[in-house]
Amino acid sequence: MKIGIVCPASLPATQFGGILFLGVDLARELSNEKHEVTIYTTDLDFANNAKTFNKDLPKEETLENFTIKRSHVWFRINLFFVNPGIYFQMMKDSPDIIHTIGIRSFQSFIAAIVAKKKKIPLVISDQGGLTTHPDLKNGGIFKKILYKLQTPMINFIVNNSTKISVANEYEKKIFEKFDQASKIEVI
Repeated sequence: MKIGIVCPASLPATQFGGILFLGVDLARELSNEKHEVTIYTTDLDFANNAKTFNKDLPKEETLENFTIKRSHVWFRINLFFVNPGIYFQMMKDSPDIIHTIGIRSFQSFIAAIVAKKKKIPLVISDQGGLTTHPDLKNGGIFKKILYKLQTPMINFIVNNSTKISVANEYEKKIFEKFDQASKIEVI
Protein backbone atom coordinates (compact mmCIF):
# COMPACT_ATOMS: atom_id res chain seq x y z
CA MET A 1 0.00 0.00 0.00
CA LYS A 2 1.18 3.53 -0.77
CA ILE A 3 0.94 5.58 2.42
CA GLY A 4 1.40 9.34 2.58
CA ILE A 5 2.32 10.86 5.92
CA VAL A 6 1.91 14.63 6.04
CA CYS A 7 3.40 16.97 8.64
CA PRO A 8 4.71 20.54 8.86
CA ALA A 9 8.28 19.43 9.62
CA SER A 10 10.45 16.36 9.31
CA LEU A 11 14.11 15.48 9.45
CA PRO A 12 16.50 17.25 9.93
CA ALA A 13 14.34 19.67 11.99
CA THR A 14 14.39 17.47 15.11
CA GLN A 15 13.82 20.40 17.45
CA PHE A 16 10.29 20.76 16.01
CA GLY A 17 9.23 18.02 18.40
CA GLY A 18 6.43 15.50 18.69
CA ILE A 19 4.75 15.88 15.31
CA LEU A 20 8.05 15.23 13.54
CA PHE A 21 8.91 12.20 15.69
CA LEU A 22 5.44 10.68 15.31
CA GLY A 23 5.68 11.06 11.52
CA VAL A 24 9.13 9.48 11.33
CA ASP A 25 8.18 6.65 13.71
CA LEU A 26 5.05 5.89 11.69
CA ALA A 27 7.04 5.93 8.45
CA ARG A 28 9.65 3.62 9.92
CA GLU A 29 7.11 1.12 11.30
CA LEU A 30 4.90 1.08 8.21
CA SER A 31 7.83 0.74 5.81
CA ASN A 32 9.15 -2.16 7.90
CA GLU A 33 5.80 -3.83 7.18
CA LYS A 34 6.62 -3.50 3.45
CA HIS A 35 4.38 -0.51 2.72
CA GLU A 36 5.60 2.22 0.37
CA VAL A 37 5.75 5.24 2.69
CA THR A 38 6.40 8.88 1.82
CA ILE A 39 6.53 11.79 4.27
CA TYR A 40 5.33 15.03 2.64
CA THR A 41 6.67 18.07 4.44
CA THR A 42 8.43 21.42 4.27
CA ASP A 43 12.10 22.30 3.94
CA LEU A 44 12.31 23.47 7.56
CA ASP A 45 15.91 23.04 8.69
CA PHE A 46 15.39 24.55 12.16
CA ALA A 47 19.00 25.43 13.02
CA ASN A 48 17.85 26.38 16.55
CA ASN A 49 14.86 28.41 15.38
CA ALA A 50 11.55 27.92 13.57
CA LYS A 51 12.44 30.36 10.81
CA THR A 52 15.15 28.57 8.85
CA PHE A 53 13.99 27.05 5.59
CA ASN A 54 16.69 25.49 3.46
CA LYS A 55 16.24 25.21 -0.31
CA ASP A 56 19.45 23.16 -0.35
CA LEU A 57 17.87 20.24 1.50
CA PRO A 58 17.16 17.40 -0.91
CA LYS A 59 13.69 17.68 -2.44
CA GLU A 60 13.48 13.90 -2.17
CA GLU A 61 15.46 11.75 0.22
CA THR A 62 15.29 8.07 1.13
CA LEU A 63 16.01 7.16 4.74
CA GLU A 64 15.89 3.57 5.90
CA ASN A 65 12.89 2.23 3.93
CA PHE A 66 10.83 5.41 3.50
CA THR A 67 11.02 8.61 1.48
CA ILE A 68 10.84 12.24 2.57
CA LYS A 69 9.57 14.71 -0.02
CA ARG A 70 10.08 18.37 0.82
CA SER A 71 8.69 21.46 -0.83
CA HIS A 72 9.82 25.00 -0.19
CA VAL A 73 7.94 27.28 2.18
CA TRP A 74 6.92 30.49 0.38
CA PHE A 75 6.03 32.30 3.59
CA ARG A 76 5.13 31.62 7.18
CA ILE A 77 2.97 33.19 9.85
CA ASN A 78 4.30 32.01 13.20
CA LEU A 79 4.33 28.20 12.92
CA PHE A 80 1.96 28.14 9.93
CA PHE A 81 4.20 27.28 6.96
CA VAL A 82 2.80 27.71 3.44
CA ASN A 83 4.37 25.37 0.87
CA PRO A 84 2.03 25.00 -2.14
CA GLY A 85 4.31 22.45 -3.81
CA ILE A 86 3.09 19.78 -1.38
CA TYR A 87 -0.26 19.72 -3.21
CA PHE A 88 1.33 18.89 -6.56
CA GLN A 89 3.61 16.23 -5.02
CA MET A 90 0.67 14.43 -3.43
CA MET A 91 -1.60 14.74 -6.46
CA LYS A 92 1.11 13.26 -8.67
CA ASP A 93 2.01 10.42 -6.29
CA SER A 94 -1.60 9.41 -5.48
CA PRO A 95 -1.13 7.62 -2.16
CA ASP A 96 -3.72 4.97 -1.23
CA ILE A 97 -4.20 6.55 2.19
CA ILE A 98 -3.03 9.76 3.87
CA HIS A 99 -2.22 10.22 7.55
CA THR A 100 -1.76 13.87 8.49
CA ILE A 101 -0.31 14.99 11.81
CA GLY A 102 -0.73 18.44 13.33
CA ILE A 103 -4.05 19.63 11.93
CA ARG A 104 -3.50 23.33 12.62
CA SER A 105 -1.17 23.29 9.63
CA PHE A 106 -1.33 24.26 5.97
CA GLN A 107 0.01 20.78 5.23
CA SER A 108 -2.99 19.08 6.87
CA PHE A 109 -5.38 21.36 4.99
CA ILE A 110 -3.75 20.35 1.70
CA ALA A 111 -3.84 16.67 2.74
CA ALA A 112 -7.61 16.96 3.32
CA ILE A 113 -8.10 18.62 -0.08
CA VAL A 114 -6.08 15.91 -1.86
CA ALA A 115 -7.89 13.11 0.00
CA LYS A 116 -11.28 14.59 -0.89
CA LYS A 117 -10.33 15.18 -4.53
CA LYS A 118 -8.80 11.72 -4.97
CA LYS A 119 -11.47 10.00 -2.82
CA ILE A 120 -8.90 8.31 -0.59
CA PRO A 121 -9.05 7.73 3.19
CA LEU A 122 -7.70 10.47 5.47
CA VAL A 123 -6.48 9.68 8.96
CA ILE A 124 -5.71 12.64 11.22
CA SER A 125 -3.91 13.06 14.53
CA ASP A 126 -2.81 16.16 16.32
CA GLN A 127 -0.29 15.67 19.16
CA GLY A 128 -2.27 17.70 21.68
CA GLY A 129 -2.20 21.31 20.43
CA LEU A 130 -5.64 21.52 18.87
CA THR A 131 -7.38 23.38 21.70
CA THR A 132 -4.67 23.44 24.35
CA HIS A 133 -1.84 25.36 22.68
CA PRO A 134 -0.59 28.02 25.17
CA ASP A 135 -0.98 30.80 22.57
CA LEU A 136 -4.73 30.20 22.49
CA LYS A 137 -4.99 31.73 25.97
CA ASN A 138 -1.71 33.51 26.59
CA GLY A 139 -0.76 34.79 23.13
CA GLY A 140 -1.27 38.35 22.04
CA ILE A 141 -4.36 39.52 20.21
CA PHE A 142 -2.73 38.90 16.79
CA LYS A 143 -2.03 35.23 17.61
CA LYS A 144 -5.50 34.76 19.07
CA ILE A 145 -7.07 36.13 15.89
CA LEU A 146 -4.87 33.91 13.72
CA TYR A 147 -5.86 30.84 15.71
CA LYS A 148 -9.54 31.79 15.48
CA LEU A 149 -9.22 32.16 11.70
CA GLN A 150 -8.03 28.54 11.55
CA THR A 151 -11.37 27.20 12.83
CA PRO A 152 -13.00 26.73 9.37
CA MET A 153 -9.84 25.00 8.12
CA ILE A 154 -9.80 22.66 11.14
CA ASN A 155 -13.49 21.87 10.68
CA PHE A 156 -12.86 21.04 7.00
CA ILE A 157 -9.99 18.69 7.92
CA VAL A 158 -11.92 16.94 10.70
CA ASN A 159 -15.13 16.65 8.67
CA ASN A 160 -13.25 15.11 5.73
CA SER A 161 -11.33 12.62 7.84
CA THR A 162 -12.08 8.91 7.73
CA LYS A 163 -10.52 8.21 11.13
CA ILE A 164 -9.13 10.32 13.95
CA SER A 165 -6.21 8.78 15.82
CA VAL A 166 -5.69 10.00 19.39
CA ALA A 167 -3.23 9.02 22.10
CA ASN A 168 -5.63 8.97 25.05
CA GLU A 169 -9.12 9.73 26.38
CA TYR A 170 -8.15 13.37 26.98
CA GLU A 171 -7.44 13.92 23.26
CA LYS A 172 -10.58 11.95 22.38
CA LYS A 173 -12.70 14.43 24.37
CA ILE A 174 -11.06 17.34 22.51
CA PHE A 175 -11.94 15.84 19.12
CA GLU A 176 -15.48 14.96 20.22
CA LYS A 177 -16.14 18.72 20.23
CA PHE A 178 -15.43 18.72 16.47
CA ASP A 179 -16.83 15.38 15.31
CA GLN A 180 -18.73 12.27 16.29
CA ALA A 181 -16.95 9.81 18.55
CA SER A 182 -17.39 6.94 16.07
CA LYS A 183 -14.46 8.18 13.94
CA ILE A 184 -12.11 8.51 16.91
CA GLU A 185 -9.73 5.69 17.83
CA VAL A 186 -7.53 5.71 20.94
CA ILE A 187 -4.23 4.15 19.89
